[in-house]
Amino acid sequence: MMTRRVALIAAWIAAGGQGWLAHAQTETPEQYTVNVYWTETPPSLDGQMDESCWEEAQCVRNFRLFQKPTEAAAQQTEVRVCYDAENLYVFWKLNEARMDKLFYGPPEDMRDMLNFSGDVAELFLDPGKTREAKIQLCASPLGTRYDSSGKKGAHFNPEWTAKPGVFKDHWTLEAAVPFTELVHKGEYLGTPQVGDEWGIQFCRDQAHLHEWSQWKPTPRGFHEVDKFGTAVFSGRKNGAPLPAVKRVSEDLLTFGPGALQFTVAGAGQKTALEYTILHAGKPATRKTDALAAVA
Repeated sequence: MMTRRVALIAAWIAAGGQGWLAHAQTETPEQYTVNVYWTETPPSLDGQMDESCWEEAQCVRNFRLFQKPTEAAAQQTEVRVCYDAENLYVFWKLNEARMDKLFYGPPEDMRDMLNFSGDVAELFLDPGKTREAKIQLCASPLGTRYDSSGKKGAHFNPEWTAKPGVFKDHWTLEAAVPFTELVHKGEYLGTPQVGDEWGIQFCRDQAHLHEWSQWKPTPRGFHEVDKFGTAVFSGRKNGAPLPAVKRVSEDLLTFGPGALQFTVAGAGQKTALEYTILHAGKPATRKTDALAAVA
């Protein structure tokens, strides 16, 4: 048993683990933390980076080769993220010197049929930064989607949108991911509050150079949720603070009467609380309640 373990460790180091260990020793938390700012106006989802939310968003860049974290990817990638009450928005700019060799893959209507040897952008989320539960959302230059989760595998098919753009020296993806679509059975997930942290990872499969790159280096694969970077939901970049909504009840919603209780701080005169209850993965109740200001 000891011989096998030593052999496995040796094989892992030979496959790139040694380079990752050396790089990990120089990492700082700030290096792989992205501030996610609130947007008043959602992007139009057309694959073009021409909205103010993307100008204000922090840019994630400096992608490194998978298992070679000291080497920069030849084809670099930039990612920007923002949010509002309903959605997480993500914009990818994927530089490509040989657009004539772009591998588009299957058509848009072939859900979960992506060829990961082609050109693909991959987003990984860990709501609440559990370091255990991950959600994978991927798309191609045609906007063909693949999605999975650690709990349901490829049977996890949330309703999210990815719109591509193809240009002379890069391609893009502009995505909207509803927070309600990231909930599994028996879970609660609301709009992230200011200061909330999620695990997050950005990866890229590049076809003609066979180049796999990522933002936060990981030693064995893109799916290593315990080694993701961190997204910090930071509210408005400029302007008044957002209201703070906190769930105070942990009651399970099953058959019969049930209750959800929240506290709200910093609410203005026109603040409302919107909530959706899912049944069998589909919205069963969607309601908006106005909140009265308390002196």
